[in-house]
Amino acid sequence: MKLCLIADLHLPYHPDAVHYDVFAWALQDLQKKQADAVVFAGDFTANGHPDTLRRFREKLDGFPVPVIIIPGNSDFRTPETAAEVRAMASGTVTETGGIRILSLNDGEQALTEETYTLLETADENTVVCAHHPFGCFPEPHRSRLKKWRESHPDVPLFTAHLHLAGWQNDGSCLLPAADPDKNIGASPAIVYYDTDTKELRQTQYYCPVPYDFAEYLGLSCRRTADIGYAADRRLGCIELRGELLTESVLPLLARWRDAGGHTLSLHAPELVMNGQLNTDGWRSFAEFAEKVSADRLTIHVPNVPAHTVTDGFLGEIAGFLDRILSDLPDSLVLGIENMHMTAKDTPENHRFGYLPEECLRFLAILRKHTAKKTGIHLDTGHARNNAPFSQNYTSGAWYAEVGSEIVGYHIHQYALNAAGVPENHQPIGDWYGKYISYASFFRAWQNGQLAKAPVILEIRPEDGYQVTFDLLDRAVPMFDLHSHTHYSFCGRDLPQKLVDTMVRNGVRLLGITDHNYGIGKRKAQYLREMRQLAADNAERLRILCGIEIATIPGNFDIADPAEIAEYDYCLLEHIDHPDSLTRDDLFGFIEKLGIRCGIAHTDLFAYCDSRGYDRREFFGKLAERGIFWEMNVSYDSIHRYREHPYVADFVNDPEKQAIVRDAGMYISVGFDGHRREDYDGAKVAEMIRFLKNTDIRTADELFHPQAD
Repeated sequence: MKLCLIADLHLPYHPDAVHYDVFAWALQDLQKKQADAVVFAGDFTANGHPDTLRRFREKLDGFPVPVIIIPGNSDFRTPETAAEVRAMASGTVTETGGIRILSLNDGEQALTEETYTLLETADENTVVCAHHPFGCFPEPHRSRLKKWRESHPDVPLFTAHLHLAGWQNDGSCLLPAADPDKNIGASPAIVYYDTDTKELRQTQYYCPVPYDFAEYLGLSCRRTADIGYAADRRLGCIELRGELLTESVLPLLARWRDAGGHTLSLHAPELVMNGQLNTDGWRSFAEFAEKVSADRLTIHVPNVPAHTVTDGFLGEIAGFLDRILSDLPDSLVLGIENMHMTAKDTPENHRFGYLPEECLRFLAILRKHTAKKTGIHLDTGHARNNAPFSQNYTSGAWYAEVGSEIVGYHIHQYALNAAGVPENHQPIGDWYGKYISYASFFRAWQNGQLAKAPVILEIRPEDGYQVTFDLLDRAVPMFDLHSHTHYSFCGRDLPQKLVDTMVRNGVRLLGITDHNYGIGKRKAQYLREMRQLAADNAERLRILCGIEIATIPGNFDIADPAEIAEYDYCLLEHIDHPDSLTRDDLFGFIEKLGIRCGIAHTDLFAYCDSRGYDRREFFGKLAERGIFWEMNVSYDSIHRYREHPYVADFVNDPEKQAIVRDAGMYISVGFDGHRREDYDGAKVAEMIRFLKNTDIRTADELFHPQAD
């Protein structure tokens, strides 16, 4: 029996948040992979919002496989819906497929005596699911559950809540979060568990750094050295804070512009002090903005209690901004920055601009008073570090609410200081960090929900920027050299649709390799279309025209190698088939084709051994001739979700890796996808990282422009 487990989805109130796309993807994925049942292991909503509960129920109404629902602590955050949440919980015992699933309905961190009695009956045909790890329970439940675990170490146990993934030695699994705002260390994910084989598999809703993200990245400068740093890295955008708004920085700005700097942002003085409009410093600020030809200004929302704000007061502020900035060009961009809760605030008496609707309210009034371009300057850390409002207004909800109105961003991580208090403006050492994951940001950016605008790193610790740029610099370039379109009989996608999927998955070098017998007599047409496709998408990724050649009689149709002479490469399949046309002269066959070749989805070590070849000598010959070998990481519906054993064998065999590495052979990676909805970029990225980390040369290096 195959069980799908989904935890910590945290669906927010806004139906356009990326979370709902993750939800839909998960339900489609588990049906494609023919799961026999699905368990929602708690926190399926962000805070039990009534509209969210309704959408969740509607999506699962009449679902074709059994659904087990275990509420989590976040589902009980709205007292008015607590009874409804309790009613949604599945019974403690669900029997399906010969397996008994025990659901510990622990969202309120308390278990009944009946539940403890049922736990004692757990055996080898039982799976136990809970939201909270046992260590998170209060006493005496914690001790009772730990004692139960000690006496039942072999019963599979699945828990969630911590947004981490791990399979422990005692058969306990900590489930990852399906929340694209909060999963730690990776993109959001779901888990499959096979009760027969005990195999555990994680599948990610992959959210890589977008291909054009770095083009918009800039720096918030507090020190003169920061401007020099931005110039050295040739960053196109910088923001100057108050302490740098002096003429002494003009030479540094000139150096930055000479290095390609094009968007200068200034952080404006506060608009309101002590509840009154603050005009101090604004005249000199406007004059400085004119002197340095500022392109944009970042302006904090008014510092005034939200419950006291009137449209008239906001209109007064907007009118002042229009007057004081009147000498600046209308092309100047004004960005309104959201703020966040502090120790001085309470939910009832908080500063204006902590919520999306408050920022949008000020923006609407500002637009009535000025012709300048205005929008939201979204600070992602402020949105996230904004409890208790962040329980409802999650990062994904912010993106959905204000995404189209955004003219700029501040991004950073936040962390707990020595006193346990969250601090903003910390370095980003992982895009999927413990407190802020940028997975939903990246996906919202890719799908157009977030406007593309300057993304300014606002990091306060000295040298903190380097941590984040090191993260960017460590990124492994994604490539995939085996993919199919409708030109293959087993494919169906238009080439452009395939490209869009690859871009969304972070692929920067794509090889399209339709089957030779599918292309048939259209080989010249196929080449023209691939070249045009490459030209049309040149700013997004590089596209190679490849072809997968079947080497068995009846499928091989390359009568004249001139037909494919202008292709970038070919992949050979079936070379280990008894009837393969390569026979015992693989190298001669490849030489006659006349183009670069790779060997697709073949265990070359087994091939070598079956012919009595010396392994090192054989791989050396492949390397000498520039023939690359594919690690085929396919896991799709066309291949019935089968995987190639030779790939796992290679990954787990240091001796084989050493032979390939010593030979200097190039290894390619291909998903071999035939349906774009099956594409799993995380598997491709994982294999590329493995090859790079083991110092094995990768085939993308063969196709660098300078290598052609």
